[in-house]
Amino acid sequence: LAPVAAAIEVISAAGTDGALDELAKHRGIPTRVLRAYGVGVNGPRYTLAVRDHQGRIVDIRQYDVKHKLMMSTAGCRVGLYGAEQLKENTTDIVYLCEGEWDAIALRWLIKWNKAEGIVVAVPGAGTFKPEWVQWLRHRHVRCLYDADPPGRKGEELARNRLKGQV
Repeated sequence: LAPVAAAIEVISAAGTDGALDELAKHRGIPTRVLRAYGVGVNGPRYTLAVRDHQGRIVDIRQYDVKHKLMMSTAGCRVGLYGAEQLKENTTDIVYLCEGEWDAIALRWLIKWNKAEGIVVAVPGAGTFKPEWVQWLRHRHVRCLYDADPPGRKGEELARNRLKGQV
């Protein structure tokens, strides 16, 4: 995945003074938290690596603040943000969020409160791939989707796919 290799360099360069300020203000997440969770900058867009259960990068999500739009990188595939944690920690409760920014905010709150839990995120309310079920099997999962019609529908999709597995 050539786009992924190029994007990794962009992400690792994140953290220059002021580069994340606009996103921090827009999302209500401190700059230091965004930086700690690997948010990068690529021109006018913010970037975030998405890894699979094995820790391999499958997508570089790009966020455009002006248009309030999160997109996958061409040539990549949509993934479950934070999935790599599921292999590292097999006992903690899993919080399944709708969207990467909610996941980052919840991770920050869990860490700040010295609580336990793994936070993962679907890339949108209507996406929950059947292949992700195996990574969540036999876990305690709490769905934290938005309280709007797409969120309710997405939570129902996740619940139906996870039924009898978690």
